[in-house]
Amino acid sequence: MLAAAVGAGIVSLLAVLNLRLGRSALYPPAQFALIWSGLLVLSVAFSGAYYPLSVESVSLFCTGALAFSAGGALRLAVRDSSRSPYRHRPPGIPARFVHRALAVSFVALLFLFPVFWRHILSLADPHFRNIWWGIRSGVIALSEIQGQKSWENFFFDNVTVVSILLALTAAAHYGERGMSRLVAFGLLIVATLFNLTTASRSGAATVLVGALGVRMIKRGRVSRRHLVAGIAGFAIMYVPLTLLRSGSGDPMAIALDDVSVVGDSILLYTVGPLAAFDAYLRNPAALTETWSVSYFFSHAANRMGFDVSAPSTHLGYVMVGPNSATNVYTMYLAYYPEFGWAGVIVLTAAVGYLMVWLYQAASSRRNYWLILYGIGFNEICKSGVNEGFFFGLNMWIKAAAFCAVLAALERVSAARTAAWDLRASPAGGERSLSCR
Repeated sequence: MLAAAVGAGIVSLLAVLNLRLGRSALYPPAQFALIWSGLLVLSVAFSGAYYPLSVESVSLFCTGALAFSAGGALRLAVRDSSRSPYRHRPPGIPARFVHRALAVSFVALLFLFPVFWRHILSLADPHFRNIWWGIRSGVIALSEIQGQKSWENFFFDNVTVVSILLALTAAAHYGERGMSRLVAFGLLIVATLFNLTTASRSGAATVLVGALGVRMIKRGRVSRRHLVAGIAGFAIMYVPLTLLRSGSGDPMAIALDDVSVVGDSILLYTVGPLAAFDAYLRNPAALTETWSVSYFFSHAANRMGFDVSAPSTHLGYVMVGPNSATNVYTMYLAYYPEFGWAGVIVLTAAVGYLMVWLYQAASSRRNYWLILYGIGFNEICKSGVNEGFFFGLNMWIKAAAFCAVLAALERVSAARTAAWDLRASPAGGERSLSCR
C-alpha cells in the first residue's frame, strides 16, 4: 500500500506540472497523469479488497507517466522551435451538406439495426444461459477465427466502426449552423446501441468518451456540464450491460441484489488491471501468452490469407484479490513483456509525442482532426485497462481514411466556393466579358 501511495503522489505531482505546461486538463500528458494518479489512489483506498502493488509495478507506472510527459514536452519544444504555425484552415464543408449526410446516415442505421441484431443473435453461443454472455462468447470466437472472413461478417464488423465515426462526426459538428441537434443525439444513441449489442463496452466507450473529448476540445476547457455528461455517458455505457450480464439476461428480471455487482465490477476494471499487471511481474509464468505491439500486423496478414498465426487479445485470468480475478492488464502489458523497461520508456514516449501532435492539430485546425482526437482521448482514458494505440491500429487506419475523405470533400468545397466568389465578383465579370 505504501508503494502505491508514494506512486500516487509522484504521478499527481506530474499531473500538476503538465497542467502548468499544457495549460489545460485536455493536454494529453496532463490527462494521462490525472487518469493514472486516480487509479493509484483507488488502489490505495481498496488495498484490502485487492492485493497491494509492488514497488516494481508502481515504479513502472510512474516511469510510463514520466515518459508520456517527456514525449509530449518534446512535441511542444519541436513546434515552438520550428515557429511555423499551421496553415489557415480553409472553408469547411457546407453545414447543410453535413446535416443532410448525417441525417441520411442516421435513418440508414435505424433501418439496418434489426438486421444487425439478428446477425448478432446468430453468433450467440447456446451453451450460455445468459444471452449476453453467449453473445460475447460468440463475438470473441468469430474475431479469433484464423483466415479470411466472409463478406457478411466483414460488413457487419465494419458497421460498428462506421457508426462510431459518424457519431464522432456529429459530435464535431454539433451546434453549428444548419446542424440538427436531434440528428447528432440520434447518431450517438444509435452508435452506442450498435456497439452495446455486441456485449462489449469498448465500442460504446469510443462513442461516448470520444464524443465527450470532441466537445471539450471544441470548447477549449473542461466545464461542470462536461463532467456531468461524462458521468452520464459512463453510466449508459457501463451499467446496463453489467446488470444484464449479472443475472439471467432478462431486463425485466434484474433484482436489487444485481445492482451491487455494478460497484464491484467498476472496481475490478479500475483497480483490478493494476493488480493483474503486478501479478504478472511477480510471476511471468502465470501467463502463457501476453500482448504484443505487432498484433495488428500479424492479424492483418492472417486476414489477407498469409500463413501467419494471429494471437488472441483475450488472455488468461489471474487472481487480483482474495475473491477477484481478471484478464485485463493495463497498456503496459503490450510493451514490457517484449521490450522491458526500455520498451515502456520509448513506446510510451512515442505515444505521448503523437497524442500531443494530434491535440495541437485538433485545437488549431478542428474539422476532421476532432474525430481522431476523440479516439485518442478515449484511448488515454482506457489506458489503465487496455492498449489502444498499437492494438487499435485497425481503427486508427479506418478513421484516418474516413477523415481523408472528409478532407478531400473540404478541398472540393473550398475550390467551388472560390470559383463561385470569382464569378460573382465585378473583376471576375469583367474578365469573363473580355474573353468573349
